[in-house]
Amino acid sequence: MSDKEISQKIIESLRNVAHENGKMTSPTAGVDTQGKSKKGKSYEGFTFGISARMDGEVKVFGKNFILINWQSGRHWENQVCRSLNEAESWFRSEAWAGNDEVEAF
Repeated sequence: MSDKEISQKIIESLRNVAHENGKMTSPTAGVDTQGKSKKGKSYEGFTFGISARMDGEVKVFGKNFILINWQSGRHWENQVCRSLNEAESWFRSEAWAGNDEVEAF
C-alpha cells in the first residue's frame, strides 16, 4: 500500500470517528485540505468542528505523524499523534474543551 493510500485510509477513519463523536457539526467541517509544512513536508487532511464551540483541522503527514490543530475560544492548540489509534482516541475524548482539569467549587 502506498503512502498516499495509507494517508487516505487514516483520513477516512478519522473523519468517521469525528462524525460519530459530534465533531463535524460546524458549517466549515468536512473540507479537504492539503499543503506543505514550513519544512516542505506534504500533508493531506480535513477540517472539523462543533458549531459555535470549536474549529479544527487534521493534517496527516504519514502513518506515524498526525497533527490535530483546534481552536476553542481565542487560543489555538495542537496534539501530535503517533498512530491512528492515538488520533481516534483524541476525537473520542473531550480534551479539546479543557475538561482534563479538575474543577474546584
